[in-house]
Amino acid sequence: MFDNDVHDLESTFSFIKDVHIINPLIKIILFSKYADYNFFMKCLKYNISGLMTNKSNEQDLRDFFKISVKKILMNSYNIFSEENKNKFEIVDCINFLRNQYPNVSLVNHYKGIPIIRPAEVLDFNETTTTLKVDSIQIKTIKENEHIVISSKHLGAEILTVIKEINHKSNEIILEFDSLIDSYVHHRKSPRVEPTKNSSLIIENENKLRVDIIDISINHVLCNLIVRNDVKIHSNVKITIDCPFDKRFLNKNIKTIAFVKEIFYTADGEKILLQFKLNESDHIMLDRYIENRIKELVKELKDKTK
Repeated sequence: MFDNDVHDLESTFSFIKDVHIINPLIKIILFSKYADYNFFMKCLKYNISGLMTNKSNEQDLRDFFKISVKKILMNSYNIFSEENKNKFEIVDCINFLRNQYPNVSLVNHYKGIPIIRPAEVLDFNETTTTLKVDSIQIKTIKENEHIVISSKHLGAEILTVIKEINHKSNEIILEFDSLIDSYVHHRKSPRVEPTKNSSLIIENENKLRVDIIDISINHVLCNLIVRNDVKIHSNVKITIDCPFDKRFLNKNIKTIAFVKEIFYTADGEKILLQFKLNESDHIMLDRYIENRIKELVKELKDKTK
């Protein structure tokens, strides 16, 4: 961005503020003829990622681009680990929604089934926000579960943790977690909680049987109690052991999986595996997921009557 005179300078900062309200994750580099202390402090106030003045020479410009672009890339990569900065951005987003567009959508998953219902932002502080929620959705959530605040007026979405649920008033208190890219919670393929006694065997140096949390046609998320030398971004042999349709000859699915992610949560370590199946196994797992979705939808209807 460039500025030319005092009027443009004020409008520039006003524009930067509006941009960050819409999407706090956007990084801005400012080119300006101003170089006084007050101007530098204002740049810090408006969270500008980089600044270049007209008194700089060509080498300064080259060094500036090397340092600033590298910093932006590093900040973008580590955005979710910058806890204090992220919380500040979330409060800005909630403040914007509360004052301008309090009607939002709340997104949670009931055993893998996405629940997207309208809600209203009532109040907020530096760490939490209170929302009026739908009478159906409130029956599908529990304390300490994640839930996403979504609005078409934001360029990002807000991942939160449910701290309190008031069933009488249909109000919930959510604790801020982090900003996430828009629509990351909308999965391209359905991922469902399997039936009981479903497990997965990881065949590394030793066989390791783990419980399946949820499964899709190409991903499976499991509890990882013992690491067993499983490394992230490696390939492992797996056996998916679910109660598949008896019409299929195979009782389980054997394939090669890519260890996409290993991460820690409050209830233990998790492993996310990505795989590709042959045609017959694909059909078998697809039918299993389809039937499981029907069961969960029926269960959800009974629960929300």
